[in-house]
Parts: sequence; structure tokens; C-alpha cells
Amino acid sequence: MTDFNYIPSYSSASGVKPRINIVRFGDGYCQRAADGINLFPDKWSLTFDNVTDAVALEMETTLKAAAGGTLRWKPAPAAEADPYRNFMCLEWKRTRNNYNSQTVTLELEEIFD
Repeated sequence: MTDFNYIPSYSSASGVKPRINIVRFGDGYCQRAADGINLFPDKWSLTFDNVTDAVALEMETTLKAAAGGTLRWKPAPAAEADPYRNFMCLEWKRTRNNYNSQTVTLELEEIFD
């Protein structure tokens, strides 16, 4: 388990897609059922604007160390009551802005280990 202690830019977004199993039948009828006990995993699209090359490389090293495993991240770092939660990151991108400045974007999906 790897801690991810970086604070994203304000342009970052979160969303939830409930985990529901749906079976559709030919006459338009469908059945729905909850898929497990953790129905509402958070998904975050994080943007880290204008980070230095060193910080971007450090972030990528942290993401590679997790390699699809568990990242511990706190969605609201200012709120001490909000605990770290477990996420996985399967995709990220670094974009060079100018000399010694990059933008890092990544997708986090909450997991329940």
C-alpha cells in the first residue's frame, strides 16, 4: 500500500457510478440488483497543474510503485476528520508546459480491500 500525498488543482472532478447489475429481457423488462455491499465507489479525475519536473517524476514513481495496487489518498486533505481511503490508478499522463513545469492528470477509482 502506497500513500499518495499530493493535493490536486481545483479543476479536479469526482463522480460516482453505482454498482448495479442489470439484466434486460427482450420485451423491455429488466431486473436490477445491488452488486455487493460497497455500491458507491468514488472516481476522481485529478489534475495537478504547473508542478515542477522533479515533483512530476516523484508522482510518476509513486504511481509506478503501486502498479495497479492500492494507493492511500485523502480526497479532502484540509479536513482532518476525512480519513485516507483506498484507490487504484490504472492511467496517468504527464504534459510538459514549459521549462521545468508539467501538468499531471490521472484517474483514481476507489477500491474496497
